[in-house]
Amino acid sequence: MGLRRHLHRHPEPGIRALMSTATPTEVGLLLAPGFSVGSLGALLDVFRALQELETPDLKMSVFAAPGTQADDWPYPWPAADLPPALPERIRHWFVIGGPARLPDPQHPLYHLLATGSRYACWAGIAHGSLWLAATGLLDGHEATLNTPEDEYLPWLGRVRRCARVVCADRDRFTCLSNSAARDLGLAWVTHCFSAALANQVDSYLLAERTPTERAPFTASRHLPDSLREANSLMHSNIQEPLSADEVASLVGVSRRQLERWYKEYFNSSPARYYLQIRLEQARHMLLNTHLSIAEIAVTTGFSSPAHFATCYRKAFGQSPSAARQRPSR
Repeated sequence: MGLRRHLHRHPEPGIRALMSTATPTEVGLLLAPGFSVGSLGALLDVFRALQELETPDLKMSVFAAPGTQADDWPYPWPAADLPPALPERIRHWFVIGGPARLPDPQHPLYHLLATGSRYACWAGIAHGSLWLAATGLLDGHEATLNTPEDEYLPWLGRVRRCARVVCADRDRFTCLSNSAARDLGLAWVTHCFSAALANQVDSYLLAERTPTERAPFTASRHLPDSLREANSLMHSNIQEPLSADEVASLVGVSRRQLERWYKEYFNSSPARYYLQIRLEQARHMLLNTHLSIAEIAVTTGFSSPAHFATCYRKAFGQSPSAARQRPSR
């Protein structure tokens, strides 16, 4: 998501309210060198949805070392300087990364994380997960990591690698690419609050982004519970997609009813909607990871690289290889 669109959808009064609630859950965001503004915006969308839905109060603080530059935005991002030590009052930390690169042990963020509390809740987006792993905050936990180089990294042996795009293990959350930041945020909401609230936030954001004749915010608040569950199932089963019949059965409705809902709320069919979710995931992995096109095809549930390329070209007007050669900003 571009910065202009992000700022348009986050007016200053809303941001001020989000950051100044009376009895908040305090959240800290740490911007790693080369972080992605797109992934930061996706995570902020989750926090904003919590506010719009009048659910748990949040207080958010953003920190970065002086001169920290985003990978996908040419201007400085407003953030407080990294503190000498992480404030103990903040128990939920997100390290916002970007394209895969190894952490610098001489960077101030590295030293700060190395002294971070193992008892806090930690989340890493894209290469933000590598910062957590390198500083010991993922020791003994399952995590998804995208390492950019084939070299010996001793700290990788202390982490149990998983192949999922988003991995949640107790109070540790990691995601493979920038595009999965929203899903990581939803996993955090599930952990800290409830799965029902995460489904509500998910449906809220889906309805807001999907073309529909309904007012987006109103529509999101009135999505049937079973439709919210269907959306959540689709996002949770990218690598091994479910059939429309399976989705309908799992949420307890008929396939025909599911099709009516997707037509009514999203002007789509379950199959087309599901395919678009997978293609968007593939597109972001293509532009933000070092995985091969064949690996991305498998990870996003396509039967072959050729089938993936055909679907991708139809959706975005160019082949996966062309998109990787000339990524759009």
